[in-house]
Amino acid sequence: MYNYIKGILIFLLFCCANAELRGSNKENDTIKNYIPFFQVKSAGGTVLPTSPIVDGNKSVGWFNAASIRFGYQSTGHRWEDRIYKMPNVGIGVHLTDFYRHKDIGRPITLYLFYGAQWKRFSSKLSLNYELNLGYSIDWKPYNPLTNPQNGAIGAKWAVFVAFEPHIVWQINPYFDLLLGVMLSHYSNGGTRKPNNGLNMISPTISLRYNLQRVNYSYALQEKIPYFKPRINQDVSFNVALRQLMVDIPDDKGDKVPLDHNFEVFGLNYNCYYVPNYNYRYGASVHLVYDASSNADIQVAKNGMCEVNKAKFKRRLSLGIAAYGELATEYFSIFANVGYNVVHNQIEQSRFYQILGVKCYLNDTLYGTVGVNVSKFTSAKYLFLSLGYTFR
Repeated sequence: MYNYIKGILIFLLFCCANAELRGSNKENDTIKNYIPFFQVKSAGGTVLPTSPIVDGNKSVGWFNAASIRFGYQSTGHRWEDRIYKMPNVGIGVHLTDFYRHKDIGRPITLYLFYGAQWKRFSSKLSLNYELNLGYSIDWKPYNPLTNPQNGAIGAKWAVFVAFEPHIVWQINPYFDLLLGVMLSHYSNGGTRKPNNGLNMISPTISLRYNLQRVNYSYALQEKIPYFKPRINQDVSFNVALRQLMVDIPDDKGDKVPLDHNFEVFGLNYNCYYVPNYNYRYGASVHLVYDASSNADIQVAKNGMCEVNKAKFKRRLSLGIAAYGELATEYFSIFANVGYNVVHNQIEQSRFYQILGVKCYLNDTLYGTVGVNVSKFTSAKYLFLSLGYTFR
């Protein structure tokens, strides 16, 4: 596993060296649209007591994390830089130590990051934000026999999401110092139970080395194109797997994860208004087939179970929802708040929420990854989808 991580780090270093070599072959006064950078980041904080982490409601204390990253920072020469507030984008490797190696593990995360400015105070100081989305491995998942202590993560993998506001101080034209506070979350989206997840908060400090000289003092040359407001329509198809927690027939009334994957399919329609480059809002209709809905599950004392699916129509749900989308230069973040008019997911509320990331593969075809949530806190399932936009 660590040889694999070393390979990733070597690859990132190679990207840095290659970008620096390409930059050195050009004249220093050439206008550049992007500046490649290399960054190291350190974080140390605590796991929030938002859910039982282990049996007995014990908490995970202090954790430490470190990242190594490679990315590109926009320079301000393009009109998109003004619209999207000087974005930067890249890839990183994140190592986290919870000091509980036996029951939690030492997760390793490969992630994408995107950042932009909130406010520039001067030519050398700004307030920025950053979003992370990644995939982590090397967890020690819950097991009723070998690892009953870990009630947070039920799989050997988890999705990593994070949000971080931070101050950027340009020390000199090559080095930047970043100080911030990161809110982060590990979860598998309900694909494997239990899935209480880990919610964390930590101060961060980063040092960024820009492989080309940075100068943001010049004015933007390109004119922002006129945007004509329009109405878009999306049609997409979702696929997912989910598990359930079930009661076991004993005097304690405990719930255990059912070792059975239920398939979930969804057909979605969005109709929304696009007033500008940044925001979109409208309404959605969601038709969901969930094989776990109204399933007859019989669990014996020895833990063996028998699953009988309900009739087809009792596995279907139909919901209507408000839809909102925040667009960046490279992707969009979308959200739904909805209500099931036809409701067969009896174990959950009629009200549901969806949060995800949408990325266009070309002008009309897009893919998404998202999570369907009940009561804003309980993840039902993590889904992937492919869609088409009618402009």
